[in-house]
Amino acid sequence: MAGDVRRPLMYLLAVAVPMLTSAAPAARSSQPEGPVRVMATPGDVFAGYKTEFLLSTGANQQVVVGRLNVPAGAFTTVDNSGYARTIRCVLDSQGDWDRSIVTFDGVTPNMPIVLTVNHVFPAPGTVTLSCGFDFQSGRTLLQFIKIDAIAAAGWSNTTLT
Repeated sequence: MAGDVRRPLMYLLAVAVPMLTSAAPAARSSQPEGPVRVMATPGDVFAGYKTEFLLSTGANQQVVVGRLNVPAGAFTTVDNSGYARTIRCVLDSQGDWDRSIVTFDGVTPNMPIVLTVNHVFPAPGTVTLSCGFDFQSGRTLLQFIKIDAIAAAGWSNTTLT
C-alpha cells in the first residue's frame, strides 16, 4: 500500500532509561490493571505499556494510543517517543497537556521526543496518549509504548528565562 510504513517507530520509556531500538518488552505484572489505592504517596510510580499499536488515521485526526489510570495525587507524567512522517501526539492529564509535532524523514529509524505533564488529580483519573498524522492520512506500527506517572510531593511549573 502506498504510504504504508511498517517498522517500530514509537518508544515510550521511563525517565533516565536510554532508548534502545532492540529493547525487549517489559515483563507483565500479575497485579490488576489500574490504581490500587485511593491516594498516591510521593514516590509511587504507576506505569502502563502496550507492546504495539497500529496507528492509522486520516489527515489531522487523533486516536487514543493508550490510557493510564491513576489514583488521586500530584503527578509528573512522562513519555519518550519516536515517530514516522509528520505525526502529532498529545499527552493529556485531564486538561493539563503537552504535545509534539514531528516531521520524520523516513530514513532515520527513530526520532525520540519527550512529553511531560504535571497535574494534580483531586480524585482518581486517567492520563491519555493520543496520536495521529498531520496533513495527510497515514499508517504505521508503534511499538513499546509506555506511560509513566510518578507521584510527587510537589513541583513548580514556571516560564523559562
